[in-house]
Order: sequence, then C-alpha cells, then structure tokens
Amino acid sequence: MTVTLRPITKDNWLACIDLRPADDQVNFIAPNVFSIAESHFYPQTHIRAIYADETLVGFLMWGVDVAENPTEMWVWRFMIDRAHQGHGYGRAALTALLHDLAAAGVPAVYLSYEPNNTRAARFYANAGFELTGRVEHGEIVVRLSLSSAANLGNLED
Repeated sequence: MTVTLRPITKDNWLACIDLRPADDQVNFIAPNVFSIAESHFYPQTHIRAIYADETLVGFLMWGVDVAENPTEMWVWRFMIDRAHQGHGYGRAALTALLHDLAAAGVPAVYLSYEPNNTRAARFYANAGFELTGRVEHGEIVVRLSLSSAANLGNLED
C-alpha cells in the first residue's frame, strides 16, 4: 500500500467533504468542507487529499498562521475517514508530510489537540511530538523538530 498526498481538485473535492471521522472524533475537528473553504481565503494554507493507492482515505491541512505565529508551521487539520482508520494510513500520511516539510527546510512542526482527545495525544506522542507547555484556544500545543534525521526515522518504525 502506498499513501500519497494529492491536491484537492474539482474531481475529488466532493469526495473529500464526504469523509467523516469516527463518532468519538466528530467534536475534535472542523468539517472538511469548512477547511476547504477556509483554504481559499488564506494563501499560506495548504490542503491535500490522502490516498491509499487509489482510494481516498483522508484530509490534511497545514500552513503558517501569519497573524499569530508567523515563524511556525502548523498542521491544522488531519483526519482519516472512519472506514479507513486503524490501517496505518494516518501514520504514513503524517510521515509523508513531515518528510516534505523537512526537505523544504522547515525546522519544526506544531499542532494542537483538545485536552480530552486521548487518541490524538497518544498518536502524536508516538510520532515524536513533544509537549510545549503552551495552550492555545483551549488546546494542548505539541512540537516536532524536523532538523534531526532521527526524529523522522522514528516515524517509520
């Protein structure tokens, strides 16, 4: 199985908005239709569809928040459809994104999650993200340094 990050186009955007998180994750992420719309108003935002071979399995959004954190790269939305969770697609997609960002010279990536989203906390900790001690908009902020090849190697275990 090969996981790739592909542009969202007129051919796949409707399928992207039909992706749904698991029931216990619904309150932790904005609907993809909102994220796609939002990306059109913020040019520093990037969105991608996550594919496992030729099957659409998820959605990803990242960028720099020019107003609040202009020097920090953030993953703002990351979801795998409920029907495709538990197959390693999330880890593979995150690894692909982090490798791309590291190759582009991004030194670190930030993201945040709700304090009671224990699934996300475990997933990101296992990927090497570390607590920053920051809380923004009520969410826990974590960081992963991309300057160390060891950090990226940990993702592929």
